[in-house]
Amino acid sequence: EVCKDEPREECKQVPREECKSVPKEKCVMGYKQECKTVDKPVSYTVPEQKCHDVQTDVCVTVPKQHCTTVTDKVESKVPREQCKKVPKEQCKQVPREVTKYKSEQECKTVHEKQCSKMSREECH
Repeated sequence: EVCKDEPREECKQVPREECKSVPKEKCVMGYKQECKTVDKPVSYTVPEQKCHDVQTDVCVTVPKQHCTTVTDKVESKVPREQCKKVPKEQCKQVPREVTKYKSEQECKTVHEKQCSKMSREECH
């Protein structure tokens, strides 16, 4: 009898690798401009007229009776000035400050976490 080696298949249980997609979030720190509209006061001076009453002298020439003795009395009128105080409105320019509000954009740079969803393969 002749002996010879015969190849033989030998099997054994091997754990199988199982993979699945696992969601993951990747984040980085970034910068962004954050703006808002604000009302800023703007002041300027404008002329304004202020008026008040003052007393002024108003004079008019009025005739005055003047008599002289002559053989006959003769009346003659001599002009003379007569004054009286009357109210008069007097005005002058006075500066006045005016404030208006102007809308402006006000921006600042802020740190911001920026994240994006990714998935990776995880095997067991």
